[in-house]
Amino acid sequence: MPIKKPSMALTLLLSFFAAPHAVAEENKNIETIEVYSKYKKHVGTTGLDLSVSETPQAISIVDDEMMGLYHMESIRDVLDSVTGIYGENLPTSNSRFYYSRGFVINNYLVDGNESVSTHLQMSTLDTAMFDSVQVIRGATGMLQQMGQPSGSVNLIRKRASAHATETFLSAEVGSWDKRRFELDTNVALTENLAVRAVIVDSAQDYFVDDQQSDRSAYYATLNYQITPNLAVNLFHSQQEDDLTGASAGLPYAYTDGTLFEGDKSLNIAPAWSGSNDKVTMSTAEINYSITDNWSVIARYDDSKFESDGILPINLSFLSSEDNSLVYLPINSTRDNSANQFELNVLGEFELLSATHDVSITYTDGEKNELYTRYQGSPATVVMLDIFEPSSRNIPAPSYSDTGAPYADLVKSRVLRTAVNWNLTEQLNVLTAYAKKDFDVSEPGNSASQAYSFSDGNKYIGVVYDFNDQYSAYASFTDVFNFGGQRDINAELLGPSFGENKEIGLRSSFINNALAVDFNIFQIDMNNVPTWTDQSLVYKAVKGMTSEGYELEVSGYITDDLSIMASYTNFNVSDAEGGIVAEIVADEMFKINANYQLSNDLNLAVSVNRTGEHQGYLRDSNNAFYFVPLGAYTLVNLTATYNVTDALTVQANIENATDEEYYSKVSGYTKRYGEPRNYSLRVMYNF
Repeated sequence: MPIKKPSMALTLLLSFFAAPHAVAEENKNIETIEVYSKYKKHVGTTGLDLSVSETPQAISIVDDEMMGLYHMESIRDVLDSVTGIYGENLPTSNSRFYYSRGFVINNYLVDGNESVSTHLQMSTLDTAMFDSVQVIRGATGMLQQMGQPSGSVNLIRKRASAHATETFLSAEVGSWDKRRFELDTNVALTENLAVRAVIVDSAQDYFVDDQQSDRSAYYATLNYQITPNLAVNLFHSQQEDDLTGASAGLPYAYTDGTLFEGDKSLNIAPAWSGSNDKVTMSTAEINYSITDNWSVIARYDDSKFESDGILPINLSFLSSEDNSLVYLPINSTRDNSANQFELNVLGEFELLSATHDVSITYTDGEKNELYTRYQGSPATVVMLDIFEPSSRNIPAPSYSDTGAPYADLVKSRVLRTAVNWNLTEQLNVLTAYAKKDFDVSEPGNSASQAYSFSDGNKYIGVVYDFNDQYSAYASFTDVFNFGGQRDINAELLGPSFGENKEIGLRSSFINNALAVDFNIFQIDMNNVPTWTDQSLVYKAVKGMTSEGYELEVSGYITDDLSIMASYTNFNVSDAEGGIVAEIVADEMFKINANYQLSNDLNLAVSVNRTGEHQGYLRDSNNAFYFVPLGAYTLVNLTATYNVTDALTVQANIENATDEEYYSKVSGYTKRYGEPRNYSLRVMYNF
């Protein structure tokens, strides 16, 4: 299927592309703001410390200042604003699936290292712990043990600084009885030693009756500059989220085919449904500068993810005779742990009268994943007349003490080498290779399967600077990914593999204060795991292709007006009509604009336009079929006022137009997105 014709949204964005030329003359003296001059920021798609302008791949960066201006309190808020990223809710929680270029983002990085938490929980992490979020779209096998084709989300943690002692306090109230408190304090103990701590405590009801979420998070870090050449950093964090009254949404239809049109606030889940998730991460890091041009970084990461809960899954449409509904209450626990040692050598070398950059990284890691599902008696429950509030008080099933475990142990050893060849002042070529060895087993399973396999990821990219304003790039990398999914016989599916190709044009305007990026990409994959009609059962699709283009404009248009705007248009197809190819919106328009009305007042607006896509439902034979879902536009408004140098007040309106839309349609249910809601935040710095 061909890529869709550009919509009016692209026409609007192209007008911003033209805007730099119109305002360039009157802004010749504009101060370059480092926050938005993204080409100068450093990222690492291959482990090298390269700027965005030197990296031949599409990258978006959201820093803590932007998170604050646009009221982004979780990673999901950040990803919803990023170019080319599509998200949809999990039916039974506030977690979200995220996709890039049609493929799910399964792995998240923290300071460049993979997290053990599932991608669903990582999207709920609180932004108070992070300095910035880097989103690299397309295959990133150089960064990960496994290389998914979608891209990488790299969460950069805040660090302690010995330059100053300062504290940030925040208190917030809002719709649905929202209460949130945040503390971020940095203490310089000596000129070489500093500590930093972040605490978050929040609670909120929901627009759905009797549903409530509670969060507690803390983060601590230490920086000790032992000598001018030797530094030690320690990091530790924990976040715990409780969800009570977890609803799977509303019935999509009645059993006679009539669409369900009930109150959006109706909670039809049993009163005992809920979940608890806890993410813990610890890191020790040693940095040693051998010379001015060579350094060594040694890291040890240890992380855990624990969850338990009983979440209801609808097993039928709503009875058209008596308004009853059949549930499968899934009682499950998850206990994941991981540890990894990494040694990275960074340096420069001279060859043919030029200086080139090199990175050599070795990682040795182990990841344990244990998912246990408990059998209930009775296996299903029936809620009689969902419109009667007392029907939610049905007894919970009794569960066995021992469940059915699904366990995976993955041991990995990876050696990565990357070189940035500065061939001329205008041309640099990036080459990289990662040799990967894996051992996969199922501990505790008498019929255990074991895999041992090796692979090598290749990466080559070229960046050419036409002048100070324009540059072009092209890159190629192969993809190798093992996700641990099982087929109908409970056997592990083999790795998926493919190729990622991308070409792009970068432009900068107004003294490098505004960046414009355009890229075209194609991803060809084989043996891709996709959902089947049965829960926890996957099949491998032989051929899957994603191709399209992205346009992003970010930075300052004038001294007072900054934007991050994007348009994405792509198409995903596979030989077997898989679900992902249908449910991901293939056209997106996003804009975040902030205008400084005065020295003390900022107004920000976020517009997120999601194109047409499809939901998937089950028929009487339990087979999937698709239903069309219309496009929708969400508008968020934020006003920030500096009462004094230390005191700031912020007012927020989310979904300001009160757009009605579905955040998820699957199985037998539909879940509405959040209606218009408000919050007021008071911040104090000292």
